[in-house]
Amino acid sequence: MHTATPVARTPARARMTWALVSTLALISAPLLSAQAEVCEPNAGPIVVEVESTNATGSWVQENSIAGYTGDGYFRWAGSNHYNQPGNGVLTYIINVTTPGIYNCRIRNMHVNPDGTLENDCFTRMDGSPWEKSFSSIPQEWNWATWIAPASSSQYKSFYALTAGQHVFQISARSAQFRVDRIHFFITGTPGGQAEAWSESNCPSQWTDVGNGLAGTGGITPLLEGAGDLSAGSSNEANLTGALPGSTTHLLVGFSLLNTSFKGGVLVPSPDVLFLGLPVDGAGALSLPFVWPAGVPAGTPIWLQHWVSDPAGPKNLAASNGLMGEAS
Repeated sequence: MHTATPVARTPARARMTWALVSTLALISAPLLSAQAEVCEPNAGPIVVEVESTNATGSWVQENSIAGYTGDGYFRWAGSNHYNQPGNGVLTYIINVTTPGIYNCRIRNMHVNPDGTLENDCFTRMDGSPWEKSFSSIPQEWNWATWIAPASSSQYKSFYALTAGQHVFQISARSAQFRVDRIHFFITGTPGGQAEAWSESNCPSQWTDVGNGLAGTGGITPLLEGAGDLSAGSSNEANLTGALPGSTTHLLVGFSLLNTSFKGGVLVPSPDVLFLGLPVDGAGALSLPFVWPAGVPAGTPIWLQHWVSDPAGPKNLAASNGLMGEAS
């Protein structure tokens, strides 16, 4: 049982409190997959690094095979799921400003010399049915991305996208399949499959304000925010580097406190508490929430996790403080 204790002092804070309590209260149910958000650049493709979201299920981040972009690539280290989409779901939010038909190309690799083995995953856009996405080029990084639907002929992956937010997801299918990055681009976009493009990051509404407290192994838990905190937007508070299998307490405040506490620094003035949240076996916890309407732009919110950890000075480790600002 997770406990949320809200305190609200103004209508705007009341709206934020209600939204946080009503959405984060879903943590007793299975959590949504971690999300990453990217925006359409002024030129070139929409670029998504696969590792911009947390590895879920049996996806593992690696960098042993040269030629990857960013900080590494994901490999599915689990079993095959040929007829079972929905395993190890990776979720990416893309913000489109120019509507049109977008090619989707996944930079991938499978080391098996047989071009038909270890060569695919499932993909979908905006909750549509899962479809097999595959490449038949073995033993090298490549952009081949073919869709093999059950009811029609194979075709190169594309999506008709309107202006606004869209949700692209990858699900595991074949063991040992590797994914490096994903590009979305309208035909004719210069360098649609060029590795030189950097990731299309959105302007951030989140600021790391520091004051974390190290725990086991001298590791300080890291709290990061995703989403633009606009009315009705999907957002996340993502914790990594916590003691695997422990519990954590999320403190949310509408003002900054920065006072000494349990051998560290308590960053937010705690207006809402979420106690006893489960940390997974990788030391991570992702909490999705929807930002309410009616909150004035520029309104700040502060968050911090305090993690049960016997290596901390008071059996606690703390994440950095994180400030979000409504847009």
